[in-house]
Amino acid sequence: GSTEPSRTVTVGVDSLEFTALYQPVISVSASAPSGGGTFTGTGQKLHSEFPLTVTAIPYNGYRFVRWLDAPDATAARVLDIDDIAGNRISLQAMFVRVCNVTVRPQPGQQQLGTVAITDNGGANFIFDPNTGAYSASVDAGTKISYEAIANPGCDFVHWSWDGSKNPVVTNMTIDNSRTFTAEFAERVKINCNVKL
Repeated sequence: GSTEPSRTVTVGVDSLEFTALYQPVISVSASAPSGGGTFTGTGQKLHSEFPLTVTAIPYNGYRFVRWLDAPDATAARVLDIDDIAGNRISLQAMFVRVCNVTVRPQPGQQQLGTVAITDNGGANFIFDPNTGAYSASVDAGTKISYEAIANPGCDFVHWSWDGSKNPVVTNMTIDNSRTFTAEFAERVKINCNVKL
């Protein structure tokens, strides 16, 4: 094999000239130091493939947070040839684990009591008026506070997930998807007649 840019090949009586066009190859790589995702658009690329989109794709249960070198860039990041120093670029993206959280009264006990989110930890809780539940997706490590409120003539019994009898929970660190269920009971009135 010749490495000359131009080569003449004779086939029968005809001479054909072939010219090789060389383009630098650029190595595009991406990684996630803390895990949580994968990427498309990486690998060995030719100049003619730019601009090129590299996309950070979170695994199930994670979300894309940011690129370490370009915090304002979106998950689908467009690279121009001017972004490349030398013949390689290595990108790093941050992903965070996401937990689904629900705070609710025991199903069927909405008439006995309610729950409230007293500190949402920056999350957007959605209230379901049919079940009395508050639900949100939060980043792992988020701290939330919530409480159980018994209706008149009823008492808070405990939280079903840990048996705690304290209706007020503060700074609960969310490290897994969870449902916090408040159990209530109706007070019973007992009439006693004493005969002497």
